[in-house]
Amino acid sequence: MALGLRESGVATCIVKPVQTGLLAGETGDADRAGALAGCEAYEYVRFSAPADPWSAALAEQREAPSVRDLAARIAAETAFAVIEGAGGAAVPLNQSETFADLAAEARLGTIVVVGLRLGCINHALLSIAYLQQRKVEVLGCVLVDRWSASDATYRADVARALEARVPLLGYAPRDDDEPRSVQQLAAALREVVR
Repeated sequence: MALGLRESGVATCIVKPVQTGLLAGETGDADRAGALAGCEAYEYVRFSAPADPWSAALAEQREAPSVRDLAARIAAETAFAVIEGAGGAAVPLNQSETFADLAAEARLGTIVVVGLRLGCINHALLSIAYLQQRKVEVLGCVLVDRWSASDATYRADVARALEARVPLLGYAPRDDDEPRSVQQLAAALREVVR
């Protein structure tokens, strides 16, 4: 998404509000995505423990991030911020707040990324319902062959089930060439926007 926006002339940055599972100095998800999209990338909070943000904060005996603080930082970005979550809408940031709460507070439109594998229809529909229940706008979904190439019939079945609820914005085929994969998805998203 960030690449497509940047190529369309929109000043864009990538924000990873919370990164877990990496030590200081290791390349994080935001930096990697920023390099692929050719835009600035920001990571607000990092925990080395490979867990949800709340569990990671507890393990490291640090304060868990709050929705209010993260939303304020997102609002302060001067470029269009593409926000990358971590693990899903219901993942806890702290004892009482989730990534969905952050999306609601920051008034973010969301795109549900659906990894194509058995059970993904149920997972995606539950995520969409959870976001909508929390008054978060779901712009659509993107299908991704992350683990292996899916069968075209299965992909069509998933698309049909999800399109009954939200628009299908694109498909990212399995490709070991990460830059090419990002380019393909950016091209698909540009077609939807037109």
